[in-house]
Amino acid sequence: DDDSPMRSPSQSGYNSRRTSWGSESTGSRDSRVGPFASPFDDSRAPSRAGSDDEGVNTQTVSEKYNILPSAGLLLFPEDVEKDDYLHNPDPNEKEGRITCSDLFSKRGITNLGGLILITLGVFMLFIGYPIITFAVKYNEPKVNSCDSDPMCIRSDVALLKNVRTGLIDPATPSSVMTRKSVNGKTLNLVFSDEFETDGRTFYDGDDPYFQGVDIWYGVTQDLE
Repeated sequence: DDDSPMRSPSQSGYNSRRTSWGSESTGSRDSRVGPFASPFDDSRAPSRAGSDDEGVNTQTVSEKYNILPSAGLLLFPEDVEKDDYLHNPDPNEKEGRITCSDLFSKRGITNLGGLILITLGVFMLFIGYPIITFAVKYNEPKVNSCDSDPMCIRSDVALLKNVRTGLIDPATPSSVMTRKSVNGKTLNLVFSDEFETDGRTFYDGDDPYFQGVDIWYGVTQDLE
């Protein structure tokens, strides 16, 4: 019987749980602080429980995100900035125009001259210097090895008188070129010097075969 005051324990527990869930759901929906509270909820908005506008946000974008234009923002195309003459100069306007005096000022000429000098220096170092070095070495006169050696015999200097051209003196008579040995063999002359050439000297290095040695003995005064 449904009207009976006695109900089963399971049905009574189910009804109590359902009532508890319903109260918690209603409280969390109306409350602004809770485990599922949204930071975008408007605390100023009145409770919309039971109204027809439920689910409609009446806030504007500027109120919600605080979007305001900056002070330097140009809202209209006729607004003018301070440097517009640089980006879109007026050919009929002389003010702000760059003239030749601005380009060829003292500072500009100094900077341009320094840049030109640096460029020329780099070209001279890596191109001019190797070319000049090669040209100087190519056109350098040949140095004669005899210029630094006074004893050097040049081709334009006549042979010295003491220089012999052979082992046998040209002044040696032909009759002494050969002779017979005691065994009957013929002996040929291999060296001769007649000492008949005038002006010969026998200092160290003067003659190719003979050298005059100072054998003066001071103890005996050369008496022997």
